[in-house]
Amino acid sequence: MCILRGALCKLADRRSAISTLRQAIVALVALAPIVAIVAGLPFANRLEPRVAGLPFLLAWIAGWVLLTPLFLGAAYLLRRSDDAARARR
Repeated sequence: MCILRGALCKLADRRSAISTLRQAIVALVALAPIVAIVAGLPFANRLEPRVAGLPFLLAWIAGWVLLTPLFLGAAYLLRRSDDAARARR
């Protein structure tokens, strides 16, 4: 229930929905490496092809471990921009 009237109530509801959507995107970006490592294991469980001399499964895990900081950095930047947008309101 909105205690504001008319257009202000609609604007507040819209901002709340956008903020919730941003939080969901941040969560998805942060969870992507975990899901890729855990759920991708059955699909990547092969000895061939070899990547840099490593079995594909080991290369898959190592690749996602190396990519994880990039995903978490992106989630941090998205979260920080969302917090900054909330502070400006």
